[in-house]
Amino acid sequence: MLAARSLRRGLLLVLCCASLAAAPRSKRATAPTPPPPKNHFVAGALARAAAIVVMYPLDTLKTRAQLCNDPPHLRLKNVYAGVFGSLVGYVPSAAIIFGFYERAKAFLLLSGFGAARAAFGAAVVGDALGALWLVPHEVLKQRLQTGVHGALGAAVAATWRTGGVFGFYSGLRGQLLRDIPFRCIQMTLYESLRGRGSAGVVGAAVGTATALITTPMDLVKTRVMVTDGRLGSVVADVYAREGVAGFWRGALHRAAYVGPSTAIFFVVYEAAGRLLLEGGGEL
Repeated sequence: MLAARSLRRGLLLVLCCASLAAAPRSKRATAPTPPPPKNHFVAGALARAAAIVVMYPLDTLKTRAQLCNDPPHLRLKNVYAGVFGSLVGYVPSAAIIFGFYERAKAFLLLSGFGAARAAFGAAVVGDALGALWLVPHEVLKQRLQTGVHGALGAAVAATWRTGGVFGFYSGLRGQLLRDIPFRCIQMTLYESLRGRGSAGVVGAAVGTATALITTPMDLVKTRVMVTDGRLGSVVADVYAREGVAGFWRGALHRAAYVGPSTAIFFVVYEAAGRLLLEGGGEL
């Protein structure tokens, strides 16, 4: 039932966002002037840092919900465990993702692609490049959040000992299978709705819808990274133990985290972009 409700909510939000995107634009509603692509490296980094600091405890609860069957494990203890590693991982990756996203989008628009297709293609480019930096930090963060290791140094040492360099990239395919669809949906909808409401409102709606729809990929990615399992075996294990509903474990925690987090991100992203534009590239 939870899986069906979560999926229905996500689909309804996407349909609402799509209908708004298809509606005629009001003459009064104008999209914010985007800053030059080079400024998005800095704007993306600042926006991600703000979103992480505010929303990290909910991300921890989401991760624990996806791994634990016993509700008492969803405790509020150490909800900022691994936050430093998360900042080190996500802030540079956001700079890479959105810096190259804007550059790729500008190139595709100049090449004759429509706005939606340009946003979709640019999202693939940005996330594929960002994953090369992000995945090792995601592995360490989730092992700290779930108590597999108690300190960052211990997590690094154990991961290196058991898998070498490749140990830090366990779950790379799962990460890409989650992040690329997520970013493609997110940015296509956001670019379509840009200027039809505040960045916070649009970001929250788009982020919540996208989070619910991509929860199965997020759950599989989380379990692969934490357990060092193989993608196919993890999918089979979830289905055998919990059925289809198991793939939506933690869906509400994920939506409660991603929706507000996306709102915070785009509010700071747009504001930082404007300040960089007005200041000639300096905050």
